[in-house]
Amino acid sequence: MMFDHTHYVPILRWKGGERVALQKLQPEDKVKMTPLVELIPTDFKPKSKEDLVDIDKVLRKKAEEINKFWCQGPLFVDFWHLDQFDPELRASNGLHPLEYINGQLHSGQLSFFSEVSIIPVTGLKRSAQYQSAVTTLTGTNRQGACVRLCLNDIRDHSFEYHLEHLLTSLHLQPEQIDLLVDYQVIEEPRPSFRWLCSRLPNLSQWRNFIIASSAFPKYLTDFEKNRQHLLPRQDWLMWRNQLSQSLPRLPTYSDYTIQHGIYSEPPGGANFSASIRYTAEGNWLIMRGEGVLNDDGPGYAGYLGNAMLLTQRAEFCGANFSYGDRYIEEMSLQDQKPGSAQTWIRAGINHHLTFVVRQIANLFGSSAVGAPWNEVNQVLPLQ
Repeated sequence: MMFDHTHYVPILRWKGGERVALQKLQPEDKVKMTPLVELIPTDFKPKSKEDLVDIDKVLRKKAEEINKFWCQGPLFVDFWHLDQFDPELRASNGLHPLEYINGQLHSGQLSFFSEVSIIPVTGLKRSAQYQSAVTTLTGTNRQGACVRLCLNDIRDHSFEYHLEHLLTSLHLQPEQIDLLVDYQVIEEPRPSFRWLCSRLPNLSQWRNFIIASSAFPKYLTDFEKNRQHLLPRQDWLMWRNQLSQSLPRLPTYSDYTIQHGIYSEPPGGANFSASIRYTAEGNWLIMRGEGVLNDDGPGYAGYLGNAMLLTQRAEFCGANFSYGDRYIEEMSLQDQKPGSAQTWIRAGINHHLTFVVRQIANLFGSSAVGAPWNEVNQVLPLQ
């Protein structure tokens, strides 16, 4: 699978909102992206000390979800959170979770025939068990692998040695590798793409060259409640602006959508705010609400008020733009069912995925995909 800088690689945690956001994409937009999904430890942890987790059942469910919500085509799958949680985690037959899910997808035992092709994601610091599972998959699937590097990997004086050692252990050549450099959270100072290209060996030979980053905050607590805020999309702006540096190879764009770049499991029973995260041309629009558990607040109904205000702003793309936008408009027109945190993150991510795919196409003059939309650079005054 080879693509270029007009493609899109969103990074998503494999949770309910993210899964449905993928499923609801328009086919014309879906073919322009290859998601990288991260399985998270939550489903593998017992809910209480007395509970036992049926690992096989959980893994079969994950295979069914991948088959149902992505349906067909290549998909980057990264188990690094599970590798940190428990590198010894195994199915009852002794298979690594990565091998087990891949086997389920090709066993013919799922609810419908799978056309999903898993490309395993690894890195320089994964466990020996993880690397062994990736090697097995690359030999079975013949789809190569994705090597995910962080900036500290590249700054290491032994970086090239470790990278070459990994490829040797995987029995792969650069032409079979998707090289993804992950800035994670954008902070100052941040190395330029030109420096990055100078540090990467065999730059022209990698099957794909991808740069990922995130600028979305971990929490919205710094934003004043009951206000509308514009937050610069520094991940997109950094990538777009550095393409003019006469780089030896243009990287594919990757981001963490409207999520923070470093994963942490949310605390149970949190009093999250009824806020909407909405992607626009160079900014995110944060419709900041109050905590849904506040005694004197509107609760979940705060979503509906923010949806109504959002549909009146110039940034709103209209109900025909995406599933997420249709959800926002429909919710703004009623006052009975306010939705949940999951349905609103689903709408925001679906809108973001659609917006970025078409934004990349517009940037490079590609033919339009999906429903038409109007690029808006000016915004209404903040309220």
